[in-house]
Amino acid sequence: MDLSGDTILEHYRHPRNAGVLPVPTIQHREVNVSCGDALSITLLVRDGVIADIRWEGTGCAVSQAGMSLLSEIAEGMSLDAVLALPSE
Repeated sequence: MDLSGDTILEHYRHPRNAGVLPVPTIQHREVNVSCGDALSITLLVRDGVIADIRWEGTGCAVSQAGMSLLSEIAEGMSLDAVLALPSE
């Protein structure tokens, strides 16, 4: 995966899967108390697979771009596979 500065800026300026699902199967919110970044995620899960994913948040370009990138990767994956992704 290309994590160059251009990719990060592209995802920050044009985030993928931004928004909120109206009836999610799973929803979660995290706040980084040290910097104030906040992210919320909503998932639609069917048969253990992420069928749709949306997110919203505030914070730095890296956190916003990172969530955009993760949303593209996670869609279509099983929950087990997503949970097995390395934290880096």
